[in-house]
Amino acid sequence: MRKRSVPATVLTWTLAVIWIVPLIGLLAASLRPFEEIVRGWWMIADGVTLDLSSYWRALTFRSAPIYHGLINSLIITVPSTVIPIAVAFLAGYVLSRYRPRYTTAFMGILILFIVMPSEALIIPLFNTFNDIGLGGTQTAVVLVNSARAVPWITVFMLNYFNRVPTVFDEVAIIDGASYGTIVTRVMVPLCVPALISLAVLQFVSAWNTFIWPLIFLQPTSPRNWTAVQMVPALRGAEVVDWSLLSSASILVMVIPVIVFITLHKYYVKGLVAGNEPH
Repeated sequence: MRKRSVPATVLTWTLAVIWIVPLIGLLAASLRPFEEIVRGWWMIADGVTLDLSSYWRALTFRSAPIYHGLINSLIITVPSTVIPIAVAFLAGYVLSRYRPRYTTAFMGILILFIVMPSEALIIPLFNTFNDIGLGGTQTAVVLVNSARAVPWITVFMLNYFNRVPTVFDEVAIIDGASYGTIVTRVMVPLCVPALISLAVLQFVSAWNTFIWPLIFLQPTSPRNWTAVQMVPALRGAEVVDWSLLSSASILVMVIPVIVFITLHKYYVKGLVAGNEPH
């Protein structure tokens, strides 16, 4: 090992340990009964008892069953991923290839929306959705998630398209392809790594979003809540069952982790491809 790489290696391992220790504690707490957890998940002097019952209790919890939350999260997250990527893909392509006169101003507006804090939009959006009859619905959460994602995904796709040579478009036009064919048969295959990267990022972001479901779904029945919302609902009024809360947290993490593990190869490729010359 080269001497100059030692500090970087030490820093990397330190950050990895800092990140993974709480996760180990969460997993240990979910697998051990409450009687052992109250003394600390790291206490193993008197032996360790593995108990999976807390996972079933979390899934079927009477007032806020996590399995309902997982279904609701999927219902919200999938369209919250597909819609903004589809819109931003087309917007990025048009801005990159046709360069309208208002491109600079439009990009400035996108940047403004990217940096705008969510808290500044809560009251206007809450009143607007109530006025049009979408207050307290999952549709409202999908629309907000999509609207918040379109600006940064558009900027990403614009930069990506700027690195894709226009020769692909020109050859397709010479062959008689329509603009719709160019987008669907030429650009989409070229952008698959980028699209998968965006899908992973947006899926995880929409899945973990707490503020918008809290605003629009909290007044409704707990069975309409997302999985992230339901985890705090499992906290007892007088005694906190850490095994139950830890199990619920692990269950909420499972689907995003599966998505990332399944697509991580394309995710890395997509992030790197945008910085490589084509």
